[in-house]
Amino acid sequence: MNTVIRIFKVIFIICACIIGLPILLYTAGYIYRDVTKFNDKRIIQKQEFISLHNQILQLDSLKNIAILPDISYVVINKHVINNRKRTFGNEPDLGFYGEYYEEAGKNKFGSLDSLLKNSGIDSITAFGIFDKMKKLDIVDISKTDKVIYYRKTVSAMWGERGIIYSPSQLTSKNPRETIEFVKDKFYYFDKD
Repeated sequence: MNTVIRIFKVIFIICACIIGLPILLYTAGYIYRDVTKFNDKRIIQKQEFISLHNQILQLDSLKNIAILPDISYVVINKHVINNRKRTFGNEPDLGFYGEYYEEAGKNKFGSLDSLLKNSGIDSITAFGIFDKMKKLDIVDISKTDKVIYYRKTVSAMWGERGIIYSPSQLTSKNPRETIEFVKDKFYYFDKD
């Protein structure tokens, strides 16, 4: 009888963990998002961000610049670059990081400036931008004619979030996307 009660206790604890753990993780995810949302909104007040933003505004030919999780890989204007091995390739369409890393090993280059000469950005400027991005925890900057996205998270699983600069007013029509005005043409966004 005592053994049967212990077995039921173990089964109850296992069931409680199976049910409770996802609920706990889900709740923790929302708390984490609220804290990061608050911090992301405050980034536009930092001098480092203001300097980065002004620099990005000046670079008319810059379309995107990103730091991949393996920091020896970067993306500049649709080129995936492995600076350590001095190789590059074209940015894949919505690929996983492995595809980026594979693509970056396809072609050799002599100097980063020779690779970037048609992109309107030199290696010193690029590394200065990467340094500011690292300090601000920005992993990706994308630029269109009038809108600039400063992404702090870009993930197939977790979505993307960050700051948008737009001279015109932004609203979201997508229920899985949040866009909130912060100040002075800056918006916070969070997309699942």
